[in-house]
Parts: sequence; C-alpha cells; structure tokens
Amino acid sequence: MIPCQQCGADNMLGAIFCRSCGGKLDLDGIRPKTVNQGHRPAFARTAGAIWSLVVIVLLLAAVGLLVGLFLPPSQGFQPAAGDDAAKAQAEQQAAGVRLGNRGPFGFDSVQLTLLANAAFNLDKGPSSAGGFVLRPEKIAVDILASGYLRLTLKSTVAGQLPMYGTVVGTLEAANGGVTFRPVAVRLGRITLPDSLRDLGLQRFAILAKDSKELQEVRGRVAALDVREGRLWVTPGHGTAR
Repeated sequence: MIPCQQCGADNMLGAIFCRSCGGKLDLDGIRPKTVNQGHRPAFARTAGAIWSLVVIVLLLAAVGLLVGLFLPPSQGFQPAAGDDAAKAQAEQQAAGVRLGNRGPFGFDSVQLTLLANAAFNLDKGPSSAGGFVLRPEKIAVDILASGYLRLTLKSTVAGQLPMYGTVVGTLEAANGGVTFRPVAVRLGRITLPDSLRDLGLQRFAILAKDSKELQEVRGRVAALDVREGRLWVTPGHGTAR
C-alpha cells in the first residue's frame, strides 16, 4: 500500500493519485534509498590495495622459501666416489688413527667423503623404503680454501624427493675428543638463522651418534689441522670414547 502524504489514505500499489483526496502521490518519497556501492572513500581504496600487495608478497615469499628448501646447494652435490686405491689409503690411515700410530695422517676431500659414507653406512646406495620419511642417502665432505669443512647431506622424502642439508664449520680436538663448531647451516639454499641451527644440525648429529666407527676415532684424536687442502689428524693414546 502507498500512503497519501496529504490525507493519509492508503492507496493501491501503482496508483498515481490518491483515491480519497485526489492529490498526486509522492512516489519519490516512498522509494527505498539506494547506496552507491561503487563509491568508496580514497583511504579505503588505498588500504585495500596495500593489503592485497602484502598478501601477494607473503605468498611469493612462502613459495620462494618452499622452493629454496628443496633446491640443491649452489655448489652442487657430487660426492666423489674415488677409486680402490684412494679408498684403501683412506681406510689404512683411519686404522692408523684408531691404533694411535705415529702421525699425522693427511686426508683430502675424496678420502673424507669415502670414510664418512662408510662410517655413516651410506655407501650401499639409496634406500628403497617408502613412507613420508626423511632418509639420509649420501654425504659429501669438502675442505674449503678458508680452512673450513663443508658437509653436505643428501636425504630423500618418500624415497623420491631430494632434500639437502649443508653445514660449514671447523673441527677442533680438545680434552680427548673432537668437536665440530658450525658457522653456517643451510637447508637447500636457505641459510638458517642461529635460532634454527639445531634443526639443520639434527640429521648430522643423529648420524654421528649412531656411528660406532666415528665414536672410536674421535677418542683417539690428539690434534687437528687443516692445511694444503688436507685435514691432518694427529693420533693420541687415550681410550676411545
């Protein structure tokens, strides 16, 4: 019904004149007011644009982080296989360290890589086990020109997706044992902040703890030195730890 603004009588919808007083009905006054949804204040439009930009930047950063975690390290990953002679020499020198023979013994990157894969039981090839589990497969040890050691561990998720962890640091012999002091830890190509270093070191620590050969050698080392592209190990005569 449409009320007449002059006499108050009700009129049928669609009527133009009042059936009671004959006055013209004010149809504009009774139409519902519409709001122009297309018009927004300038500050609202600016805030919306800024928020959209922030969301896009965060999404790109998340994608970049995820991709960076699964990219191979920038230096590549090529653990040197060496030959039978290099492996035999490395094993002979490692035996000399365990026995406390007169040293020092010098190990290059190839020899350290061979010994590390054997000590961590990673020289038998990739694991065929399935499941969404991160499994270590190969490790590469490099002696850098700066005197640091770089350890790169390749693991796979579900036996298919490769993931790389890299640790750069120094080896120090003290109090009848060997300590590795990291200066940089990376997952893929992402350098972890100090607060997350333990996360990147966890896989290496598990391997080291489970290796009986490594534990035996650690207790026999009296001094360590990196020079001429080799890690020089001087055996001691203490009890293996």
